[in-house]
Amino acid sequence: MPVPHKNHLATNLSSRYRMAVQTLEARDCGEYVEFVYSGPFELTALVELARAVNEHCTAHQRSGALIDISRSIGELSNDDRLEHGKTLAVFWNPKVCAAVFGTMEQARHSRFWQLVVQNRGVRARSFSDRLRAVNWLTAALRDHTEGLIE
Repeated sequence: MPVPHKNHLATNLSSRYRMAVQTLEARDCGEYVEFVYSGPFELTALVELARAVNEHCTAHQRSGALIDISRSIGELSNDDRLEHGKTLAVFWNPKVCAAVFGTMEQARHSRFWQLVVQNRGVRARSFSDRLRAVNWLTAALRDHTEGLIE
């Protein structure tokens, strides 16, 4: 696996979304882009995070996003998770596959969100372990390129 590095465009992404998302760093990792988010774990900020990730991947023709939310602070209700999933499905590029990882607590409560987005056609999963997230993402990207995931 290549060593992640920031590119110039990723630095611009971080400053462009600083107001809405607090801090978002993007690193090009070869097959995918890794995003590290630090900020509030609340509906509005997480919708803006999803928009920023989607826009970056679409603009740079990337089909994989590894999203680290482990540094975010707060709690979402199930109603907020449902709303986030429904909102995300409206604008998410179907060519982008996302693996989201956070703390054990965040991942446990994200299973409902995962079902919401997957039922709406978004290729996304949540994890509590970065390595499992990377493994799933790279396999999903490989399967998609081979036509196994539609």
